[in-house]
This record gives sequence, C-alpha cells and structure tokens, in this order.
Amino acid sequence: MTVEIPKHSSNKYEYNLANNSWELDRVLSGAMFYPEEYGSVSDTLDYDGDPLDIICITEKPTFPGCRIPVRIVGVLKMIDGNEKDDKLLVVNDVDPRLKNINDLKDVPKAKLDEINHFFSHYKDLEKKKVIIQGFYDKKAAEKVLEDCQSLYKKYRHLIEKKFDKKELVKILSKDKEDYKKDE
Repeated sequence: MTVEIPKHSSNKYEYNLANNSWELDRVLSGAMFYPEEYGSVSDTLDYDGDPLDIICITEKPTFPGCRIPVRIVGVLKMIDGNEKDDKLLVVNDVDPRLKNINDLKDVPKAKLDEINHFFSHYKDLEKKKVIIQGFYDKKAAEKVLEDCQSLYKKYRHLIEKKFDKKELVKILSKDKEDYKKDE
C-alpha cells in the first residue's frame, strides 16, 4: 500500500499525477483524525474513479508516500456521496506486534468500532452522507481487490491519458450496472 494520510492526521493528502507531487487535498472539519494509516492500492480502480482505498492497522504513523507491506484481513463496505467506496482493511506486515492479526475476527472489536465510528462521522460537518454497510471477511476483501484490479486493467488507457474523472465515473457506473446484471 501507499500511505496518503498518516495515522492520527486530520490532513487529507492526495498524490497529483499531473504535478508528480503530494498535495494537501483538504483538512477534516471538526475534531476528527484518521484512526489508522490510510492510502490506496496501486494498479487498482474503484467505482468512484480512484484507486482502491485501504485502511492499515499499525502501531505508529508514517508519512504520505510511504509504502507499507500489508496483509489483507477484511473490507469495510460503505457508500460515500451515493458512490460505492469500499476500503480494504489490512495490517502492517512488518510490525511483529501485529503478527497475531490474520483475519477480521482477530481485529479487536474496539479497533473495528473506532474505524466504523470515524467513517460514519468524518463528513458530518460537510453535510455529506456516508452509509456504512459493515465489515466483511478476507474472502470478500480479496474479491473487491480482484474486481478493482480488473477495472484498472480495463480502463488503464483512460487513466494514463488523464481522462476526465467525472466522465470516468460515468463509464464505471455503467460498468457496475452491467456487472450486476451478469451476477
């Protein structure tokens, strides 16, 4: 994973491909901070037009751009601004203090509650609605990852051309509807 937002930060950073640099996207309103490292998975594309989001359980914060080896334990499924916005739940794979967390059932309930609470309320003061659908196991997380890797492969040519994100999201929405019909 690549860290975008360090643990306990209220600053939301994003990587700007056009400028080839990290930029401050926004500061969370209210007394909120990210409970864990937050970032994305390279070579993935989620239906919101961004790489797949990732929440990394770790003991210490790092910095934007830091790459962390991780292992998947689950996925937080949610709707943010009427868009599907899944977030892989992973564990820092090089921290020996976390070696006993290998599946969602191993994550302390208090940690899951903290993450759930944060994502349920982090946009309250912006008057934006977030719907938490819940945590799902490693198998569901691996399926989400596979789907986002497939979307990236399918639409990589548009991403590389810096295709308009709003147009990309429209295409992805149609793709999602076609996917649901095939299920």
